[in-house]
Amino acid sequence: MANEIVFDADAALTAALERMIVMEARPGLTILEYFDIKSIEGEPTLALKTVKHPTTANAAAVTDGTELTTNTALNPTSVTQTTSGVALVGVVTDFSQKGSLITYEEAAANFGRALANKIDVDTTALLASFSNTAGASGVDATVANFLTLIFNLENADETKGPMVAALHPIQIFDLRSAVVAAGGTVFGNDMEAPLGGFLKLMPGSNPNYKGTLFGVPIIASSNVPTANAGADRAGALFAVKRALKFVWKWAPTVETRREPRYIGDLLVVHACYNAAEIVDGAGSSLITDA
Repeated sequence: MANEIVFDADAALTAALERMIVMEARPGLTILEYFDIKSIEGEPTLALKTVKHPTTANAAAVTDGTELTTNTALNPTSVTQTTSGVALVGVVTDFSQKGSLITYEEAAANFGRALANKIDVDTTALLASFSNTAGASGVDATVANFLTLIFNLENADETKGPMVAALHPIQIFDLRSAVVAAGGTVFGNDMEAPLGGFLKLMPGSNPNYKGTLFGVPIIASSNVPTANAGADRAGALFAVKRALKFVWKWAPTVETRREPRYIGDLLVVHACYNAAEIVDGAGSSLITDA
């Protein structure tokens, strides 16, 4: 626009706001750390391709002097993740800041939480996508359902590494109630929980950690998706850093600028990413009453 005056951003303020946004976002990213996380920042592409190699049949016996005539086919497939952007924009006016309504830093923190919730919605949406399932529509989650989740991964040979259960609070409530009804001790946020027997999940490292059941850590998120037209919730048990993958094109970023026409400061928070299922057998969905 003609005769427009652009006021440069304060680099120190922008850096401080980015640190604040990361800090505020952390509690809202309930399951992201259990994804295989990659970055394509700086690469001339918006997409990442992951090659999936098939399970090959066992080697066959051979006879001395006999020609090998059967060719073993290798037909790998792939998953392509194309990243896309999300953003929030607003102007924090001087009237708001000086009238003690909201500071610039509080506005940035608010945007950080909103961005984290969007990422959490996108990542937890994948919990409903696994082919193997447990539970029944309209029926509360049970301990037997949880055991079926574990069996599904064990039967698929996907328990060589750590696994984690990401469930809706109502599913966790149902499991606790079932344990109490059976005369057992309710699982809790113990001081040091084994993550699938390999990693350690310490208290405070994920505020959404709710304890373990049969050695499996449980993470709560109210963003766990609905299923069956909203009648149910669809949490899941999945192999850590194997079942699901998250790709950053760029991480949460803050841009600021003085906007004298609005007597305030412009605030933009944005990120570019994609989340996808990679190994279907490395997860099992829990479909139970909402």
